[in-house]
Amino acid sequence: MDLLAILVSFCVGIVILEVCFIIMQVFLADALIPSGAEFRRWDILWFRLERDLYAKGDKQGRLRFKTSKFVFAPHLFLDLSKVSKKRLKIMDLVSTGISFILASIMLLLSFMKWRSLSDGFFRSVVWGVCAGFFGFSVMLIFMVVKANTVKNTFHAFLQEKLLDREHTGSYQGIDLPPLSEVMYMNPTEPEKLMYLDMRYRKCSFENDLFGISTCALEMGLLNDMKLAPSGRFSKNSNLMDYYAFRQKDPVKAREYYEKSEKEIEEDMDCNGRRKLAYFSYFVLKDIEKTEKCIEQGFEALTVEDPLFGEEERNYERQMLTYLKDLIEKETAEITH
Repeated sequence: MDLLAILVSFCVGIVILEVCFIIMQVFLADALIPSGAEFRRWDILWFRLERDLYAKGDKQGRLRFKTSKFVFAPHLFLDLSKVSKKRLKIMDLVSTGISFILASIMLLLSFMKWRSLSDGFFRSVVWGVCAGFFGFSVMLIFMVVKANTVKNTFHAFLQEKLLDREHTGSYQGIDLPPLSEVMYMNPTEPEKLMYLDMRYRKCSFENDLFGISTCALEMGLLNDMKLAPSGRFSKNSNLMDYYAFRQKDPVKAREYYEKSEKEIEEDMDCNGRRKLAYFSYFVLKDIEKTEKCIEQGFEALTVEDPLFGEEERNYERQMLTYLKDLIEKETAEITH
């Protein structure tokens, strides 16, 4: 095969691989949403389709399409809190099995067609189709083997903590030791981030300053290359908040803000608005922007977002109120 033929085959293979992922996720969404799941976001290449709970007026809750940071494998984010664990496990097995069977059939048919063709452009295209289906099949096999042969004790540990949080509606009584104490379970980078995000919230609610600082230090050590764009945004948002408010370090706060500036500015939930309000006040010294973010934060608290429980809402309300009172007090002192 010459260079052009290889390039054509490679590009076609990537397209086929992407299409396979998209079809698999559409099947999952179609099966899980009627079972109680709620669609939140779907990232595909440089694009994002999301359910905008924080839009104004009659646009609230509608689907919104916008550009985003590049992701190779499409990422589907569903709120699965109302779907049973048994249902999720069954759907995971069914979707993987059906996807593998279809990919294998299409690989076989494509390979048979490729063998019957003489050298040329069309043969390169069909070869790319074969490569795409083969790559998808190998990935599925790897996922199944890993899920059934590799004992991921941290994954089970993390799921247990998440379920405890979901059932109790609170972080109180949930034991979340420092990440360093559970590293023997060999967590992946995304799992580390999920755990640290949980622990950072718990320590914040309890005003555990040492725990907060430990979480921040451990977050700073995470490998960004192994995190999805949404994970990097979550990490940068938390560290921006930590260095802006807790450490009063404007240089470090700006560093993490600038890494995910677009996502931080567009994060309209109560947690996102509160973080940006504190950054605007303590780092930017922009009172007007701070007051706007506080107002938007209080408005966001009225939105029925299943991702935020009463404990989170109370914390965000207290933090927004504290900053609002601080500004009013300073304003009163200046006028007098």
